[in-house]
Amino acid sequence: MGLLDNGLMGGLGGLADDLGKPSSGDSGGDSFGTPFGVTDFDSFGATLVPGQFQEIARYEVPAGTEHRWGFGTAKRPANQGYGYAELNNADGEQLHGKLSLRWENATGRRTEVATEIDSQDIDTPNRYDREQQKPIPEQVDKRKASQDQFLVVEFKATTPEADITNDYAISAAESDVRLPTTEYDTA
Repeated sequence: MGLLDNGLMGGLGGLADDLGKPSSGDSGGDSFGTPFGVTDFDSFGATLVPGQFQEIARYEVPAGTEHRWGFGTAKRPANQGYGYAELNNADGEQLHGKLSLRWENATGRRTEVATEIDSQDIDTPNRYDREQQKPIPEQVDKRKASQDQFLVVEFKATTPEADITNDYAISAAESDVRLPTTEYDTA
């Protein structure tokens, strides 16, 4: 009778049952958390029209991998992804609104929103303090982006014009993001 058989591991709340399984319970391929920052996207930044969702970041998935927004599971908070985003214009003025994390196929004709997040819920004073960040578990009920498909971030600015002295152009140099994804090896 081994350790797993005689109940000695029972106090781990089922952790022993999950060892060796992919992070989402999804079959096939190794998976791991991959946080995306400004420089991890193929493109980042945009001039916004207040009140309209517009693309601000795009990542094309390379061969041999698949990606899905979020990481881990809410059932295990210590093992889920946490997000952070501070979106600023060239003058360093912060823009507030709603982020939409979505999947898009290679032609751009099919899209699916994985989750939407109020930017004030994901902007924290300390981007490295998980207690201040927004949990973003893997969106297992949403599509994986595979080769030549895209992970896309859209943003709808709601900051009143009176609070902005420059413009609604998001500057990659002045912004900071950390958005969790799950990456799968397919090859």
